[in-house]
Amino acid sequence: MSRNILDSHNLLHEIVIRHEDTIKKRWQKKTKPQRLQVLLGIWPDMAKKHHADLEAVLKEGKKSAALKARYRRHMIWPQINQEDLSRPKMLPLLLSSRGRHHPSEFVCTDWFGTYIARGSKSFDFIRIEGHFMIISETMTAEDYAEIFPVNGRPDGANWKYTAQEGLLILETQEELLGFLVQCCKVILHDISQQTLTTDMFPVHPEPELRPIDNPGVSDSLATMAAEAPYRTPPHHDLDFLESILSAKVSAAKDHFWALREDPGYFSDQLFDVSEHRLENVRYYNGYMHPLLERRSEDPFWCQIIKDVVSSAYSDIETFSQLHRDLQHLQRLQRKYGGSVTPSYAPEEYAKEWLLFLLNAEEMGRERLEVLRRDSGGSPPLRKYFARIPQKNEIILSPPSGELNEVEERFFWVVAVLWEDDLRLNDLGLPLLLDHLERIIESDKGVSQLISERVAEIIGDLSILAQCITKANVCGPWGAQHDNIYAKYNGSFKSDFLTKSDKRKDIIRTLRDNDFSSAVKLGNPSDNRFSYPVEQRRTQVVVQSMRQAEQHLDDFWATLDRLLGGSLNGTVVEKLLSQPRAIRRTPEWIEQIPREGKKEAEELKAKPSNDAIYRPLSTVYIGHSAEAQKTVKEGKKAKTKTRGTPQEVESVAQAVGDLEINPKPERISVDSRSLKVFRVLFFVPGVTSNPGEVEFKDFVHAMVSVGFSAQALYGSAWQFRSSKGLRSIMFHEPHKENKAHKLSFRTARSYGKRLRNAFGWTGETFQLKGKDAK
Repeated sequence: MSRNILDSHNLLHEIVIRHEDTIKKRWQKKTKPQRLQVLLGIWPDMAKKHHADLEAVLKEGKKSAALKARYRRHMIWPQINQEDLSRPKMLPLLLSSRGRHHPSEFVCTDWFGTYIARGSKSFDFIRIEGHFMIISETMTAEDYAEIFPVNGRPDGANWKYTAQEGLLILETQEELLGFLVQCCKVILHDISQQTLTTDMFPVHPEPELRPIDNPGVSDSLATMAAEAPYRTPPHHDLDFLESILSAKVSAAKDHFWALREDPGYFSDQLFDVSEHRLENVRYYNGYMHPLLERRSEDPFWCQIIKDVVSSAYSDIETFSQLHRDLQHLQRLQRKYGGSVTPSYAPEEYAKEWLLFLLNAEEMGRERLEVLRRDSGGSPPLRKYFARIPQKNEIILSPPSGELNEVEERFFWVVAVLWEDDLRLNDLGLPLLLDHLERIIESDKGVSQLISERVAEIIGDLSILAQCITKANVCGPWGAQHDNIYAKYNGSFKSDFLTKSDKRKDIIRTLRDNDFSSAVKLGNPSDNRFSYPVEQRRTQVVVQSMRQAEQHLDDFWATLDRLLGGSLNGTVVEKLLSQPRAIRRTPEWIEQIPREGKKEAEELKAKPSNDAIYRPLSTVYIGHSAEAQKTVKEGKKAKTKTRGTPQEVESVAQAVGDLEINPKPERISVDSRSLKVFRVLFFVPGVTSNPGEVEFKDFVHAMVSVGFSAQALYGSAWQFRSSKGLRSIMFHEPHKENKAHKLSFRTARSYGKRLRNAFGWTGETFQLKGKDAK
């Protein structure tokens, strides 16, 4: 096997370095039927669809005999399928990656590519008990893959695979490389095989990738996942994942901030969660859950408030921990540099990778419970679930015989995520989420079954799935997770429990203690948090805003006292202790200038820049005397202001995490982008009205100021700066909104997050010279 692998790779390498551009051009000129003719001529029983292994499971379920008889090749080589390889891009990608890089670089990729085949337990693999295999980066067949007895490990080698596991990897590589060589020969059929790899054809550098059609917009995460089996594994590139985690941490903190600062946002979150509660699922006989008959009462809102608060706190702790762990891995990566090879990795490095994987898997299970809790009761999906009175259980019950093929696939994935932990373990969370995203994107009807809240949860799960995939493919341990875990069992338990206990303490405190006093203050059923921020400023509007803000401040002050010491040592406690102030609406002061009516109207049309600043938490700000001093001295709070209209959005006093953000430099943008930013930072006057923004225009505006945009899973979009600013994440409006427009409240929340992150205001942006003319 080793000799065949290296012989095929050497031949493929010589062909690719001389003819890659020719192969790519010829393949792209062919029609799809012509491409399929080439592929099927070499691999006649090639699977038809993407994720050929999952397709086999969907067709045969748990019938091991059927899987064994008909789908062995589909499940061991899932990337070899007609749907993907018949496209213009995929085969050239696969030829380039496998031809220009040594087979040892793909060992983990090929091993985890057989995840479903191994999990199905449907196939018999060669077994050599008591032996292990080391696969190295050597160029000689004798040394590429070596089998040793367990007690005969060579010095300096980490054994990663049992002998039978190693043989499965060799089988996948041997067959795949042979297939790729044959593809090259058929595509280059007019070139003699005797001269194909000679100096008659000079060696060329690797061609540059063709720029994407939409500059500034990167391939979506779904596209990257689809292409991953055909590309070279980015073993040492952790920057992309770090940027996603960084953006998610910032988004979680911004959500936490908005819950405390914006009464309208707080109220919207409570009502949204109430619409996703499992109590919304009716009994088989059509009766409602008894709790729904008391929607205005505190018991109904008690658990909702706890869910909103615990999710906000837990998200900060969860993603902050993963972000810190990944940054530690980046430091270790720099420390050990080139000493990490396919056959060796320092123990410290391997241990930290596995701890990162265990944390990501545990957090994925926790987030999956949130998906199960909120998806079944969501407005679009609740009619497909039913409550059984005798057991008080909820089951998925879609109408049989009324679903099309795509809908059947969708509900199959939902069923696995909802209730089949065994199948979920066999298939893996990353693969299921990837398949779910493909289904949602392929069918508008199915996409309507995903509410905005559920889409956000799927987005969070996809980030955790990215962490799991990265650790599996790039972690330096191969198949030997259990061996490393057993070796460090004691320290793993200690480290893992220490990291997970803090976030669980918060949830436990909220679950087990009496928060009735806070619930009374947080119950939104009497419209106490009505916040008419989009209306022009009048005395009535200002008074209503101030009352809502006071109600919200009273709720959080009470909750902070009740939580007590449960936040000690958490990221949330650190955040609450920072001298970060929240904005509050000043009192209305009627003041008509002496100059006359005309001047008075001009004054009314010009909003004041004054606002009141208060500590984020009156309880935790006291934990830091220096922080308290900064708030008192650094923020010039004003209780009254001149002028009629009072505006929360202060232009001159934007507040950052520790101090007032310095006024940023002016940024020149085109007219399309300027229109977007004027809405995001809109200041209501007496006669003006807010506009709407299409999400595609928002993406264009962010790209115009130096960000690259990328669609993740669910509704999440990540924006990465090319100018040294941090990454930031936003969620696209729900797909039932055909124009994908941001409501004024959503646009305003976008603007507040951009202000807090970068110090931007409406005055930051101006027309470029050409547009201004």
